[in-house]
Amino acid sequence: FASACGDVIRSSDTVGRLGGEEFLVVLPGMQPAEFADWFERLRDALRNRAIPGLPEAFRLTCSAGCARIVNGEPVEDALRRADEAMYRAKEAGRDRLMLAD
Repeated sequence: FASACGDVIRSSDTVGRLGGEEFLVVLPGMQPAEFADWFERLRDALRNRAIPGLPEAFRLTCSAGCARIVNGEPVEDALRRADEAMYRAKEAGRDRLMLAD
């Protein structure tokens, strides 16, 4: 997953593992209208990446929640909203992006 992120992030972006199978991607300056296109590039990078030691047909998928920090809100609040959106993405069928409220 981290390698696929490396294919699509900009030099100003940051990727980090939060724990387990959860990652945080910080995309400074990106507008909400750009999130879906970025996420599709990430999904393509995942689909096109063979995983060593696994069957050729095996591909990673990604469910994501996206939140924009607004009006100087605490980062923790934005992370909570992104986490809630990610769980909505999983409940809606996985391998998709949901934007936070």
